[in-house]
Amino acid sequence: MPDYRKLENQPLVLALVEVRFSPIFGIEKYIPDLQDKLRGAYPHVESSLSQSIEVNEQGVNLSNVNRWAFASKDHSSAVDISYNRIVFFTTRYPRFEGFAEQVKQLLDILNDIAKPSLCSRIGLRYCDVIKTAQDETLGQLVSPGFLLPDCLSQSGPIAQHLTETVIETNGISHLVVRSLQAVTNNVTPPDIQQVPVKITHDDEASNRLILDFDHFWQNEDEQKDFCPNEIIQMLSQLHIDSRKAFWNVTTDYARNEKWT
Repeated sequence: MPDYRKLENQPLVLALVEVRFSPIFGIEKYIPDLQDKLRGAYPHVESSLSQSIEVNEQGVNLSNVNRWAFASKDHSSAVDISYNRIVFFTTRYPRFEGFAEQVKQLLDILNDIAKPSLCSRIGLRYCDVIKTAQDETLGQLVSPGFLLPDCLSQSGPIAQHLTETVIETNGISHLVVRSLQAVTNNVTPPDIQQVPVKITHDDEASNRLILDFDHFWQNEDEQKDFCPNEIIQMLSQLHIDSRKAFWNVTTDYARNEKWT
């Protein structure tokens, strides 16, 4: 069995959890009580509008959705709440047990105050940036299957190389592994640029690989009761498979020497 020890210099930039629940169209009335419970750990509050796209039998429906973001003092962690989902972000990831405890506390608060009825999606996402030191290559750190194919490398300088693999896990969940190889100063995937936590991109661009592990359970037809304990149990299983995937796509050298 692999030694899944904590990597002290891990390449993880951002971890997030998304839980979607049955709509609470009057969520606004619960926000003051939610803010009162969250303000100790998440004192910064910001409200915003985002566009929601809903596809139904009548066609595509566009609407504006109110969102509230509560961020920690240093903006390293945040919780985003709207009428049908809660998302927790952090750039300071401890061991999974500590991370899950933070999520559990948020779910308990939401459950006590707003009382969502059903849960339709539980998602766990890890975003890593793989950068090389002098005289290192990306091939020393990750599986070559994520890198620009040799047959194209002679055609000219790399602009970007994308991969996406979808794996069915446990018969009920899906793990989407995405990679982006490019010369860039970004440290997160393109769709994670506007988030309520502070992410510092590099001053200079370099050839790097952004790895994105997006593992989720989703079932609109057979939704689960919104039970924080059961959600955390599902989250734990999602984590086990995501961790195994990270271990499988990175090299022994990277894990045993570079990131220790």
